[in-house]
Amino acid sequence: MCLVFSTIIILFSSIILISLSMALSVSDRIFYGVTVEDIPIGGHTVQEATAKLEQAFQNKLGKKPIIRITYKDKFWNIMPDDIDLHIEFEQTAQKAYLIGRRDNILHRLWERLESAHHGITLPYDLTYDPVKLKAIIWQISLETASETKDASVDFNNGTISIIPEIVGQKVNNADLFSDLTQKLSALNVPISLELPIETSVPKVTKADLAEIDTVLAVYSSNFDQFNTNRSENIRIAANSINHLLLKPDQLISFNDLTGLRIAQAGFKEAPVIIEGKTVPDIGGGVCQVSSTLYNSILLADMKPIERTPHFHPLGYVPIGLDATVADNLLDFKFKNTLSKNAYVIAQISNGTLTVVILGSASNLSKESISITANVDKTLEYHTVTKYDPNLPAGKTIIQEDGLTGYIVSSYRIKSIDNKEVSRELLYVDEYSPEDEVVVFGTKLLEEQPSPRPRDKKTAAKKQP
Repeated sequence: MCLVFSTIIILFSSIILISLSMALSVSDRIFYGVTVEDIPIGGHTVQEATAKLEQAFQNKLGKKPIIRITYKDKFWNIMPDDIDLHIEFEQTAQKAYLIGRRDNILHRLWERLESAHHGITLPYDLTYDPVKLKAIIWQISLETASETKDASVDFNNGTISIIPEIVGQKVNNADLFSDLTQKLSALNVPISLELPIETSVPKVTKADLAEIDTVLAVYSSNFDQFNTNRSENIRIAANSINHLLLKPDQLISFNDLTGLRIAQAGFKEAPVIIEGKTVPDIGGGVCQVSSTLYNSILLADMKPIERTPHFHPLGYVPIGLDATVADNLLDFKFKNTLSKNAYVIAQISNGTLTVVILGSASNLSKESISITANVDKTLEYHTVTKYDPNLPAGKTIIQEDGLTGYIVSSYRIKSIDNKEVSRELLYVDEYSPEDEVVVFGTKLLEEQPSPRPRDKKTAAKKQP
């Protein structure tokens, strides 16, 4: 019985709604149930709906900002003119009028029933300048952003000071723009929202440096500061290892720290050794930084993992104690084998590069650590003779100087009261000799022609 009664009510209501729809379909009024956002405009003409929508917008906004963004004690007001906001009230009303009057008869009937039973909601037709909105967001981002800074160690005149980290922040511009775009499309004004801030946590915190309280090792090497290109390369490479935190069991790659030695990274052209020959190339001088770091980590009792000597001994570190590097070919790697965090300071002053390893006093070796290298064997060079037919005979030129080679063993020695207690073999290196090249000239001197006797008759005529 109830089911029959409900069916009758639904049928009767549908008949009434259809009748109303049929009546409105031949009028100039919008079908009932049509709204623009939360404003009902069913039963109104386009002109009446336009006025109603415009009045509702003015009542909501008036002279208030269309968008208000807040952050702590700051706020930013965005007025409609700031983004060239323009609302097409009449066009919106026209679209509302077309509900139930467009497409084929079935679609029109469906829209009329949908509007009558459930309602149909339309958005406002509006335009604004997204470029101007993005520019405003960008300016807000600049005003509120702060750079993330790692905690660091200041080492000055032997004094260690810990500088706390700074937690950075930035605005997610893309998310903010998307959020404002959605709210503007709905025109649910005035729009008020809290500035979305993302924080950036530093990689190194004060807690990481809490036990950095002593000097574990110091090693220095000298360079010609007036060689500007090489000096600049040393400075760039030294900066890449400066303020470097070394965690226990952490493997460090020198090449990863410095990156590729290319002009785009600021590296200059300076002499380097390639396949035993000294030639100009980008990044010359970087090996002095890797070699100085190598000696410092040895003195700090850390473990070298990957290290290669140069082709020839160098002047800035003792023979057997160098560490060469080359992009994508040779790397210097080491591991912090201490139980606590350590920290690298790289300083340059008046042509001296100094690498300091700081750490916990609990990791300071009880033994005195030193590094030495012994020349086990000298490898004499050979003399290669060449002949040059364009060089005068008897003349000799040394085209390339010979270089003596060496086999060298390097050691880390630990002592107590100047008495050696352990000797660790580090590496056995071979520095290959380079042949001396001597060029002898073979060009013979041309014979001078004998003077021709003068003709007697000609000579007689010339006599006075």
